[in-house]
Amino acid sequence: MALVELETQGESHRAVVNTDQIAYISQGIYGTSIHFASGEYIVCVGDLEEVKERLFGAPEPESLLISRPVPAN
Repeated sequence: MALVELETQGESHRAVVNTDQIAYISQGIYGTSIHFASGEYIVCVGDLEEVKERLFGAPEPESLLISRPVPAN
């Protein structure tokens, strides 16, 4: 489980996001929204590329489309 802290409503509001529970991310008129498998969502400060980089590391085009296999121990 990877947890990432993000700004949500300016500098005084923050949220800790479990990246395993993210269903999809979208850019809308209010900002970048992170939608969860539960149906809930949060609106983050920053554009889509910034939020993706914070959540998943270095930007790769396939990073949101293909989940990488977990190596066997």
